[in-house]
Amino acid sequence: MTNKEEIDKIILLLKENEPSLSEEERRDMWNNIEQENNHFEKKSRIKVLLRKTGMVAAVIVLLIACATILKRYTEIGITNYTNALPTAEVSASTLYIDGETMEMGNNAEIYCLPDQMKLRIKQGGGFVNVSYTSNKDLALSVPDNGNVKVHMADGSEILLRGRSNLKFPFLAERREVHVDGKAYFNVMHKNDIPFITQAGKLTIRVLGTEYMVNAIPTEKRQSVSLISGIVEVSPKGGKSVTRIEPGECFVYDDDNAISKIKKADLESVNAWKESLIVMKEKPITDLLMQVEQLYNVNLSYSLTELQDISISGKLDTSVPVGTFLHNLSQIAPIKVDKKGNDYIITYD
Repeated sequence: MTNKEEIDKIILLLKENEPSLSEEERRDMWNNIEQENNHFEKKSRIKVLLRKTGMVAAVIVLLIACATILKRYTEIGITNYTNALPTAEVSASTLYIDGETMEMGNNAEIYCLPDQMKLRIKQGGGFVNVSYTSNKDLALSVPDNGNVKVHMADGSEILLRGRSNLKFPFLAERREVHVDGKAYFNVMHKNDIPFITQAGKLTIRVLGTEYMVNAIPTEKRQSVSLISGIVEVSPKGGKSVTRIEPGECFVYDDDNAISKIKKADLESVNAWKESLIVMKEKPITDLLMQVEQLYNVNLSYSLTELQDISISGKLDTSVPVGTFLHNLSQIAPIKVDKKGNDYIITYD
């Protein structure tokens, strides 16, 4: 193989494995490489020594391009783990893979690609490809204000948010997941393989649908809100199976083992999916309690001073807590001051 053929082969490999760059970045990268390659072709007509020097220069340019690409890939820390479904709080979204852990950014997407024997993780504008040849299930833990979407091999999607845990399969033919916390499901329809969700004390069986699960371990009530399709829900250990339809919510009270069906608050479900809090003439103190739980932050305020303030609107919870409180102060008569890690809120 000639030196020129070696360069062309490297360029082809780069194109086949080209990462996610913007159109402008991609165009600049390949223009630089092609210019260097053309420069090498001109030098190859002069002397063998210069041709070899040109080849080295071209390879260096390619290596620099590769290094630039790799910098866009988020670095991942790996440590050992023992729990199949983690329960401890984490500071960053964490993926548990066959005896190891991977720390990701709080906002990420995970793609299961068993036909390619790999996982693909999207975060920070780049992708990380992880080789995975095991058939074992995976686990995921999301911290406060985390936001991770899992693209399962069967085409189903699961959106997981703050202080929630998920155990899910790598293979397409396995369609059973376990969840603690809150998650939104968009299940790919398959007549022959039902999709089963184990959520706290509930077992949810579907063929293809959209629904939201609320199964926070510290809360006594667990629920399933159905957006589309039909699901069957049964409490663990119970013999009864309840079928709910779109717009309905199945609620199970763990204290007295009583279940009921009520109208689902689909506006709140959709708001959660879009990282929003919806308030309709609700006391601002109710909102502040939600903020403390959502962001795991301490807010100092007087209930007596703020109790007469009501608020309506939609508030974006995908932003940092400081930004959220600043936005809140623009629509409510409050003043926000930060001291250390705490926020002090007073009437303004």
